[in-house]
Amino acid sequence: MLPPMFLRLRVQGDKRRIRLWIPLIVLWPLIIVVVLLGTPVALLVAARSGHRARSRSVLLAGPLLLYVLASLRGLRCDVVSGEDRVFISID
Repeated sequence: MLPPMFLRLRVQGDKRRIRLWIPLIVLWPLIIVVVLLGTPVALLVAARSGHRARSRSVLLAGPLLLYVLASLRGLRCDVVSGEDRVFISID
């Protein structure tokens, strides 16, 4: 599963229009560094907790979060209310 690369945001109102292209690909190296630094901390927390269920949930939190972020790719949201319109696309 590929992570999202761009976020397109378009807001149209009565007199103004805003279009933004936000490159999410720039954030992925930062997220990778945070995950790599957080892995030893998660392992220590899992090793120190006495409960097996709690340690399992600590170890699975990182991969599940990355899975949720990667599944956002292809999301499209278009909201119209009278003259106003908001469009969000994650590609």
